[in-house]
Amino acid sequence: MKKNSVIFISPRRCVPINENGTPFQKMRTNFCLPASVILGILDSAGFETYFIDAAADGFDNYDLVNKNSLAYGLSSDIIVEKIAEIGSRYILITSMFTTEQYLVDELVNTIRYKLPECIIIIGGIHASAKPEWHLDDSKADYIVIGEGEETIINLLKALDNGSNEIEKIKGLCFKTTTNKIIKTHNQSLIKTLKYNWAIKDILFRLDGSVRYIEKNSRKCPVYVDPTIGENVPSIALYPSRGCPINCDYCTATNRDGKKVRHIGAQKLWDYFYQSRKDLNVQIFYNQSDTFGIVKDDWEFLQKVSNYREKTGDRNFLINNPNAFFLKSFFIKTPDGISIDNDKLNLIQKSGINIVTIAIETFSQRYNKKIDWSIMGFDTILNLCQEIKRKGMKIDIYMVYGYPGQEIEEFNNDYTLIKRLAPYVDWINWHFCTLFPDTNYYTRLVHKGLLSEKSYREAVNNGYSFFFPVDRFNFSKISTDYLKAKVTDFGPAWI
Repeated sequence: MKKNSVIFISPRRCVPINENGTPFQKMRTNFCLPASVILGILDSAGFETYFIDAAADGFDNYDLVNKNSLAYGLSSDIIVEKIAEIGSRYILITSMFTTEQYLVDELVNTIRYKLPECIIIIGGIHASAKPEWHLDDSKADYIVIGEGEETIINLLKALDNGSNEIEKIKGLCFKTTTNKIIKTHNQSLIKTLKYNWAIKDILFRLDGSVRYIEKNSRKCPVYVDPTIGENVPSIALYPSRGCPINCDYCTATNRDGKKVRHIGAQKLWDYFYQSRKDLNVQIFYNQSDTFGIVKDDWEFLQKVSNYREKTGDRNFLINNPNAFFLKSFFIKTPDGISIDNDKLNLIQKSGINIVTIAIETFSQRYNKKIDWSIMGFDTILNLCQEIKRKGMKIDIYMVYGYPGQEIEEFNNDYTLIKRLAPYVDWINWHFCTLFPDTNYYTRLVHKGLLSEKSYREAVNNGYSFFFPVDRFNFSKISTDYLKAKVTDFGPAWI
């Protein structure tokens, strides 16, 4: 096997299905941000790198993996054949979502059985939160915990040199020959994010075909723009990490810290310009958790706006599926707050197609992002009307089924969103997801209300939190009532 060669693999994906085997949500393939970052670093360090996105490279291949979910993408056996053909020694596999761990483990175990000489390393959001789960259920050699840019370089160099001091490398979890689990010291958060992304190698396959097109990447039908269409290249931008809010259902703050670290407006612009002019990308997805909080985001949009004005290039769009913070659209006045029309104009001029707004809930008890004492329903309604007047679409993000949520709180959300519905294009209701490393998950386990054993059994059998079930509904509202109400708004993704 080639010693200095690395393959990064994004495994198959899965979607929940109903009792007839029909998916509840759209099968999607998105530009693989972890691969873009890690392979960019490894390229710079002199490694020979390859990339396989099982879901994107085998999008039309799917099968039922259990009674609750359908998996799509290249099978583990086909991936093994590709690994053997390339001959890489190091196999990096991303494990992003808890509900897809069983697909990662199945791939790892197939590689281990058929190519035992490979060194298999797992990283990603879920792997960082629960590395021991992967070590329990798979035969991976190492789990990278947290931000992996420095850890993976240190680990691969140590392995290349035959070092016996792996335990000194920060940010690792692994089993010894006696099956003892070792967790090394945590890796410090990276101070600068200005690494080079491997955009071209992720967007294009080795045969030159485009790996990610809008038809397979878009979230829902309203994202489609008829002037551009769906058979065009799309990529994702992720310019910052960290979040000061620390929402109880989200891992971002616990994972990346409270301080927002940004790659900088110029670096983000460079990635955009390279993708647009050299690679003909037409759809850009901003995946930042906190877009609009720091000035670099607005400086970037100003650069894009200037580019559109100077060149006349209108043949691209920016979508923002991860939601703006509402406060980004307002400025303080002596009388309270008012819409910041300069920012709305900039958003429109920079080519943003979808403005996703995170309302989540009108209950202050659960909402840490919005101060409802200064921002009311009419304020949001006026904002939506202004966005629509500027020709942009609106996607509203709501969350329901919070632990302890009362029926009166949910009904208030339901009533207000019903009033808002005629003024927006899409409304997503998301059942409160209990992922490991979130505050909700940790509290429920600590109180004995949530069993990790039963939780793991459920997700390994395909439960995805796409819809509520009694065993994971910790609100004070019946599961049937919640299902019936959110169904009024139609499917979340189709």
